[in-house]
Amino acid sequence: MKKDLPAAWSSARPSGNRVAGRSLLDIDCRAMDATPRASSAGVHNRMAAVRHSGTAPEQAVRRALHRLGYRLARKAYSLPGQPDIVLPKHRVTLFVHGCFWHGHSDCAKGARRSRTNEDYWNAKIDSNVARDARVMKELAELGWRACVIWECETKDARTLDNALKRALSAALRRAGHLSQ
Repeated sequence: MKKDLPAAWSSARPSGNRVAGRSLLDIDCRAMDATPRASSAGVHNRMAAVRHSGTAPEQAVRRALHRLGYRLARKAYSLPGQPDIVLPKHRVTLFVHGCFWHGHSDCAKGARRSRTNEDYWNAKIDSNVARDARVMKELAELGWRACVIWECETKDARTLDNALKRALSAALRRAGHLSQ
Protein backbone atom coordinates (compact mmCIF):
# COMPACT_ATOMS: atom_id res chain seq x y z
CA MET A 1 0.00 0.00 0.00
CA LYS A 2 1.49 3.31 -1.07
CA LYS A 3 1.57 6.11 1.51
CA ASP A 4 0.32 9.54 0.53
CA LEU A 5 3.19 11.99 0.18
CA PRO A 6 2.99 15.43 1.76
CA ALA A 7 1.87 18.19 -0.60
CA ALA A 8 5.33 19.81 -0.47
CA TRP A 9 6.79 16.69 -2.11
CA SER A 10 4.48 16.69 -5.09
CA SER A 11 5.89 17.57 -8.45
CA ALA A 12 3.07 20.01 -9.25
CA ARG A 13 4.15 23.08 -11.16
CA PRO A 14 2.44 26.39 -11.75
CA SER A 15 0.07 26.20 -14.66
CA GLY A 16 1.47 27.63 -17.87
CA ASN A 17 4.94 29.02 -18.38
CA ARG A 18 4.39 32.27 -16.52
CA VAL A 19 4.68 33.17 -12.84
CA ALA A 20 3.35 36.55 -11.72
CA GLY A 21 3.23 37.69 -15.33
CA ARG A 22 6.91 36.85 -16.00
CA SER A 23 8.31 34.06 -18.10
CA LEU A 24 9.93 31.28 -16.10
CA LEU A 25 13.12 31.90 -18.10
CA ASP A 26 13.27 35.52 -16.85
CA ILE A 27 13.33 34.59 -13.17
CA ASP A 28 16.77 34.58 -11.55
CA CYS A 29 16.88 31.12 -9.99
CA ARG A 30 19.87 32.03 -7.85
CA ALA A 31 17.75 34.56 -6.00
CA MET A 32 15.16 31.92 -5.20
CA ASP A 33 15.64 29.38 -2.45
CA ALA A 34 15.81 26.06 -4.32
CA THR A 35 14.59 24.02 -1.37
CA PRO A 36 11.19 24.74 0.11
CA ARG A 37 11.08 25.41 3.80
CA ALA A 38 9.22 22.52 5.35
CA SER A 39 6.92 22.95 8.27
CA SER A 40 7.71 21.01 11.40
CA ALA A 41 5.08 18.48 10.30
CA GLY A 42 6.89 18.12 6.96
CA VAL A 43 10.23 17.58 8.69
CA HIS A 44 8.60 15.06 11.01
CA ASN A 45 7.13 13.12 8.07
CA ARG A 46 10.46 12.98 6.22
CA MET A 47 12.38 11.88 9.33
CA ALA A 48 9.73 9.26 10.12
CA ALA A 49 10.23 7.81 6.63
CA VAL A 50 13.91 7.06 7.36
CA ARG A 51 14.19 3.32 7.88
CA HIS A 52 15.80 2.05 11.06
CA SER A 53 16.16 -1.58 10.08
CA GLY A 54 16.06 -3.60 6.91
CA THR A 55 18.04 -0.97 5.02
CA ALA A 56 19.92 -1.87 1.84
CA PRO A 57 23.35 -1.80 3.59
CA GLU A 58 22.01 -4.02 6.38
CA GLN A 59 20.58 -6.49 3.88
CA ALA A 60 23.90 -6.56 2.01
CA VAL A 61 25.72 -7.39 5.27
CA ARG A 62 23.26 -10.19 6.09
CA ARG A 63 23.68 -11.69 2.59
CA ALA A 64 27.48 -11.49 2.88
CA LEU A 65 27.44 -13.17 6.30
CA HIS A 66 25.37 -16.03 4.92
CA ARG A 67 27.73 -16.28 1.96
CA LEU A 68 30.65 -16.54 4.43
CA GLY A 69 28.87 -19.33 6.32
CA TYR A 70 27.70 -17.44 9.42
CA ARG A 71 24.23 -17.84 10.90
CA LEU A 72 22.79 -14.80 12.56
CA ALA A 73 19.95 -13.23 14.44
CA ARG A 74 18.45 -9.86 13.59
CA LYS A 75 17.89 -7.04 16.09
CA ALA A 76 18.69 -7.97 19.67
CA TYR A 77 16.36 -5.64 21.55
CA SER A 78 17.68 -6.82 24.92
CA LEU A 79 21.26 -5.69 24.20
CA PRO A 80 22.47 -2.10 24.57
CA GLY A 81 22.15 -0.12 21.34
CA GLN A 82 19.97 -2.81 19.73
CA PRO A 83 22.63 -4.22 17.38
CA ASP A 84 21.52 -4.69 13.78
CA ILE A 85 22.94 -8.22 13.54
CA VAL A 86 23.93 -10.67 16.27
CA LEU A 87 26.04 -13.81 16.04
CA PRO A 88 24.92 -15.42 19.33
CA LYS A 89 27.17 -18.48 18.98
CA HIS A 90 30.26 -16.23 19.00
CA ARG A 91 28.82 -13.41 21.20
CA VAL A 92 29.53 -10.89 18.43
CA THR A 93 27.30 -7.97 17.49
CA LEU A 94 27.37 -6.01 14.24
CA PHE A 95 26.24 -2.45 13.77
CA VAL A 96 25.66 -1.28 10.20
CA HIS A 97 26.24 2.47 10.49
CA GLY A 98 25.28 5.10 7.96
CA CYS A 99 28.38 7.18 7.24
CA PHE A 100 26.65 10.57 7.53
CA TRP A 101 24.58 9.82 10.62
CA HIS A 102 27.44 8.28 12.60
CA GLY A 103 30.22 10.63 11.48
CA HIS A 104 32.48 8.23 9.56
CA SER A 105 35.61 10.33 9.10
CA ASP A 106 37.22 7.99 6.53
CA CYS A 107 34.79 8.67 3.69
CA ALA A 108 33.45 11.72 1.90
CA LYS A 109 29.85 11.17 2.98
CA GLY A 110 30.73 10.87 6.66
CA ALA A 111 33.15 13.78 6.71
CA ARG A 112 30.54 16.09 5.17
CA ARG A 113 28.42 18.11 7.58
CA SER A 114 25.21 19.94 6.82
CA ARG A 115 25.54 23.64 6.07
CA THR A 116 21.98 24.43 7.03
CA ASN A 117 21.14 24.56 10.73
CA GLU A 118 24.77 23.65 11.49
CA ASP A 119 24.50 23.82 15.28
CA TYR A 120 21.65 21.31 15.37
CA TRP A 121 23.22 18.81 12.94
CA ASN A 122 26.71 19.01 14.44
CA ALA A 123 25.26 18.37 17.92
CA LYS A 124 23.10 15.53 16.55
CA ILE A 125 25.97 13.73 14.82
CA ASP A 126 28.35 14.32 17.75
CA SER A 127 25.76 12.85 20.14
CA ASN A 128 25.38 9.81 17.83
CA VAL A 129 29.16 9.27 17.92
CA ALA A 130 29.20 9.60 21.73
CA ARG A 131 26.25 7.18 22.07
CA ASP A 132 28.00 4.68 19.77
CA ALA A 133 31.12 4.75 21.99
CA ARG A 134 28.99 4.31 25.13
CA VAL A 135 27.11 1.35 23.60
CA MET A 136 30.38 -0.34 22.56
CA LYS A 137 31.66 -0.03 26.13
CA GLU A 138 28.42 -1.42 27.60
CA LEU A 139 28.49 -4.40 25.24
CA ALA A 140 32.13 -5.13 26.16
CA GLU A 141 31.19 -5.06 29.85
CA LEU A 142 28.49 -7.66 29.13
CA GLY A 143 31.01 -9.90 27.34
CA TRP A 144 29.96 -9.13 23.76
CA ARG A 145 32.33 -8.11 20.98
CA ALA A 146 30.96 -5.28 18.85
CA CYS A 147 31.92 -4.64 15.23
CA VAL A 148 30.96 -1.72 13.02
CA ILE A 149 30.40 -2.03 9.30
CA TRP A 150 30.13 1.31 7.53
CA GLU A 151 27.63 2.06 4.78
CA CYS A 152 30.48 2.88 2.34
CA GLU A 153 31.90 -0.63 2.85
CA THR A 154 28.66 -2.23 1.63
CA LYS A 155 28.75 -0.76 -1.89
CA ASP A 156 31.02 -3.48 -3.32
CA ALA A 157 30.68 -7.19 -2.45
CA ARG A 158 34.46 -7.79 -2.35
CA THR A 159 35.05 -4.76 -0.09
CA LEU A 160 32.23 -5.88 2.19
CA ASP A 161 33.53 -9.46 2.41
CA ASN A 162 37.01 -8.18 3.31
CA ALA A 163 35.62 -5.78 5.92
CA LEU A 164 33.53 -8.53 7.50
CA LYS A 165 36.41 -11.03 7.52
CA ARG A 166 38.72 -8.46 9.11
CA ALA A 167 36.18 -7.34 11.75
CA LEU A 168 34.98 -10.83 12.62
CA SER A 169 38.43 -12.40 12.77
CA ALA A 170 39.57 -9.68 15.19
CA ALA A 171 36.43 -10.10 17.32
CA LEU A 172 36.64 -13.90 17.34
CA ARG A 173 40.36 -13.80 18.15
CA ARG A 174 39.63 -11.56 21.15
CA ALA A 175 36.92 -14.01 22.22
CA GLY A 176 39.32 -16.94 21.96
CA HIS A 177 37.32 -18.63 19.17
CA LEU A 178 40.24 -18.36 16.72
CA SER A 179 43.84 -19.26 17.33
CA GLN A 180 46.42 -16.50 17.01
